[in-house]
Amino acid sequence: MESFDIPYLFTHGIPVFVDGNFTRLNMDQGFVLKTGRAQSGPKKYRLTSEISDPNRTYNLELPHPDETVFPERFLQPPKISTATKILAAKLTYSANSAREKAFNILNHFSNFAYTLEMKNDPDKTALEHFLFSRKEGHSECFASDMVILLRAAGVPARLVNGFVGAEWHEWGNHLIVPKPCPFLGRSLPSWSELGGV
Repeated sequence: MESFDIPYLFTHGIPVFVDGNFTRLNMDQGFVLKTGRAQSGPKKYRLTSEISDPNRTYNLELPHPDETVFPERFLQPPKISTATKILAAKLTYSANSAREKAFNILNHFSNFAYTLEMKNDPDKTALEHFLFSRKEGHSECFASDMVILLRAAGVPARLVNGFVGAEWHEWGNHLIVPKPCPFLGRSLPSWSELGGV
């Protein structure tokens, strides 16, 4: 894997076994692997992953056997301000379905701008600064705030970071993971996934 100068190890699926030369490697509850520090130069490692139903969760059973239903953990918003809750309600008030709620929120972001140069306000959370003041950010700002607004509106959603898919290379016996889009530079894409649509 080429270096992206960030302390994360990219995986496909849920990591079960990792073999590589790392000083430290931790996995959080979302199955994200984090190294002790940012990589410098290419890194070689072997990974065994479970690639199965994306609705599966390890701390809660699916609320219904229907595989289109996300686990309840994707409905739990973090602590958010009253202003954020009001915005979510305002944006989704007229919507009759999860899909309509998502489109209403997405439409709200159409007046925001994309940038990699972030300015923070120490008096506001990153979420609120993006939603109410700055109104510009990178893909993770848009995707994470979309997830928070969807959850506040009762739509199960989750944030995903990394690459979309991979292709198996028969001769090399490994996965080929596409690089991010050129206009994103070295930034990794983030997006929202939602259930109930």
